[in-house]
Amino acid sequence: MRPITTSKKSYYSNPSLHLQKLSQDLSSINFISPKYSLTSRNTLTQCRNRNTPITPKEDGRSSTLTTTVFPWEKKPPNLPRDIKSLDTFTPSLYDRNPPDRHDAKLLLVWLDEMLPQIVNNQNDIDEVYETVYKIYNYCLAEVVKQVSVQCKERGLIIEKVWKAYRTLFEKARKMQGMKMASIEEQHSNEKFNIHKMYNSQLRKLERSMDELKAKYQSTLKSLQESEEVCRTYEERQEKMKNRIEALKSRYKASKKEVLICREEIRIIKFQIKNNFEKVSTEPTALSKLYHKIKVKSKSTIEKELENDPVLADISVVITNDENNLMEQIKKYELMQNDRFTQDDYQDRGTDALIVSVFHTEIQTSTEDLCGESIGVKKRRANISFLSRNQAPNNTTVVATQSRLNRSNSLVFNQFMPPGLNLAENKKKHEKIKNLFKMIKEVKKD
Repeated sequence: MRPITTSKKSYYSNPSLHLQKLSQDLSSINFISPKYSLTSRNTLTQCRNRNTPITPKEDGRSSTLTTTVFPWEKKPPNLPRDIKSLDTFTPSLYDRNPPDRHDAKLLLVWLDEMLPQIVNNQNDIDEVYETVYKIYNYCLAEVVKQVSVQCKERGLIIEKVWKAYRTLFEKARKMQGMKMASIEEQHSNEKFNIHKMYNSQLRKLERSMDELKAKYQSTLKSLQESEEVCRTYEERQEKMKNRIEALKSRYKASKKEVLICREEIRIIKFQIKNNFEKVSTEPTALSKLYHKIKVKSKSTIEKELENDPVLADISVVITNDENNLMEQIKKYELMQNDRFTQDDYQDRGTDALIVSVFHTEIQTSTEDLCGESIGVKKRRANISFLSRNQAPNNTTVVATQSRLNRSNSLVFNQFMPPGLNLAENKKKHEKIKNLFKMIKEVKKD
């Protein structure tokens, strides 16, 4: 390429003229852009035939490309026709004639035809990126070759920038690949650790599940045993309740008899204390001289039994404290002793049977109550002494003994009331002795 002189005006010496010419040339040619559809473009076969003129536009402007731009014969650029030939094809920068606008148009058409083939023939994203990189690399090399024909320095700058950009891109790509590899390795390590941790936790959970199952089985077994024990206790409780009810009924009957006996003892004690005898309750002319005492009826005794804490409800007895129950029983017994020992005739508000008694003035012999007296013992001793000393005279001993017995009977009979014999008095005295014994036993209790 010859240097351009400053004296001669050319389009390349003046930048303003160069831009003006370039704008004029570009306005007369329809460059193919990727944004437009392929229907409005001229195909690559049409552009190859340089002798074929382009039809004029409707506005009357001619957009023909002449075949005689340069005096020498030009060859079309050697462009790869498919994707597989990109691997073996190496573009040359200075091995052909200077290019023209038609070469740029062919390069643009080639670029538009090669890009759809990548999308249709390949599915892997990495292969797509590699193929696109090769296509744009070749296209940029062809552009650098076309620019360097007009300005070698400009082509060198573009080539150097493109090589630097390519090296930087490759380096960034390698660094990104290394980062991705490290991230993948870290991710795989974390994944391995997570799986390991999950496996350990899974084993722990399995062990804990086994322990919980064993505990559940033992707890279920103990629960069944407890239920069996509860059923046995419930059966025992029912039996105990039945027994308690039976004992309560027996206790109630016995307690009722005891209270009746105590009431009779109280009346008898009152009679003995005042030496009275029970008479009819019907009023007579001598009723003013009678002593009266109130006798508890059966209804009163039933009320006394209702207050007994032992005969209370079973649930109340069970829930109460044992000490409190014993205290209640003691209080109840003391209250009963007071009621069945005192003379309650002053309480005239109750409807009870009132019994009248009168004085009988019964005199009992000391022999019946206290045994033989000292005088009787001495007389018997004298009789025995006479019988030993006067054995032949049995008649005198018998007469003396009969005389003494007659005198004793006369002495005893003179204190007896009229209409009573000795046998009845002895029966009464025996009853009185038995009553005294019962009174002593009651006092001891």
